[in-house]
Amino acid sequence: MNGDLKDIHLWFSEQLAARRGRKAIPLAILGSSLAVVATFLTGYSLGHRREEMPKIWSTGPTIDHIQSLNQLVSTKVSVSDVLTGEGEGVRGVWLIKGDALLGIDLSDAHVQVPDRNQRRAIVQLRQPIVLSARVDHERSLTWDVQRTTWIPWKGDQDRLRDKAM
Repeated sequence: MNGDLKDIHLWFSEQLAARRGRKAIPLAILGSSLAVVATFLTGYSLGHRREEMPKIWSTGPTIDHIQSLNQLVSTKVSVSDVLTGEGEGVRGVWLIKGDALLGIDLSDAHVQVPDRNQRRAIVQLRQPIVLSARVDHERSLTWDVQRTTWIPWKGDQDRLRDKAM
């Protein structure tokens, strides 16, 4: 009898092991799949939390930095003019060619920031002024120079030209 019980017990153990083997593979696949999905969902929810506004800062120029620049050259203009001068016994007319640099004084720029959210500012500047003017002596021409006196030692043409230009 004792041997029969062992045989029955052995037979039931084999049957149970066979059933477990058939169910173990699908259960392992299901468990692994659930673990992967749970890991993905956890990572997704942590990564896509309610988005906060990003913190933005600028190392760009400040108002003090802009004002310290002092002058801003805005444009270079070509100049052509007829220059007439009279004095010291001479009258002269010259056709002047040259250029000038126009700029804006930044030292007293007024900045207003009406809307910080859209990052807009209003900068009020003075009218442009002439920063420098140059005469191109190679392109400038002497049109006419006449003496206006009969006194021979009066009327220095070079001196009048230098003062006029």
